[in-house]
Amino acid sequence: MNATDDARARQARPRTRFTVLLPVLRGPEMLPFAIRSVLAQSFADFELCVVCDGAPPETAQMAEDFAANDPRVRVFAFPKGLRHGEAHRAAVLAGAQSDFVAHIGDDDLWLHDHLKTLSGLLAKADFVSVPGFWIEPDGLLRIGNFGDLTQIVYRLRLLQRKWNFFGPTEAAYRLDAYRRLPDGWSPGRPQHQIAGQIPCTDADHRRDAATASAAKAVRSGP
Repeated sequence: MNATDDARARQARPRTRFTVLLPVLRGPEMLPFAIRSVLAQSFADFELCVVCDGAPPETAQMAEDFAANDPRVRVFAFPKGLRHGEAHRAAVLAGAQSDFVAHIGDDDLWLHDHLKTLSGLLAKADFVSVPGFWIEPDGLLRIGNFGDLTQIVYRLRLLQRKWNFFGPTEAAYRLDAYRRLPDGWSPGRPQHQIAGQIPCTDADHRRDAATASAAKAVRSGP
């Protein structure tokens, strides 16, 4: 990104309860649906930051059209960044004056009470996620992977294996917790450089369960 883009993104913005990040790389065909699902939230105290990571001019213009009609929408048009443009997200969060951060993909939709649900969960935790689902062309409803971050078996699997049960659209976190991290959003290593991570098998699941049982026993003591 150039210095002007970075400085504008990092400039402090008015206080809101949520900062919603919507990164986008491609054309504008699906963007209006994602934006409308955010603007239709029952919990209305948020800023929606459309983070264009080298997206075509028509995508940025589409976002600007929404911003012209709703002051909660803010558009940051960056040149293409490394990897998935994570550094752009870090710059935008540097200027946030919110309590919570949520994400939505440009090809995703939120249900009407999504932010309200996240707000309640974030009153008790620094990082939360909710189940996601999608609808197939034939109308079949499919639920994504299920996990529970309060259970050590799922936390261990996230740390030790190439596995996940949620994406950014389902997750949210407290901004103050994010700012306590040694590193915020930044480009990760290319996939071929990530060693020691393999897909989960049934044997992995059994081993994770055994590890969780052992960890519980250690915490409980004799």
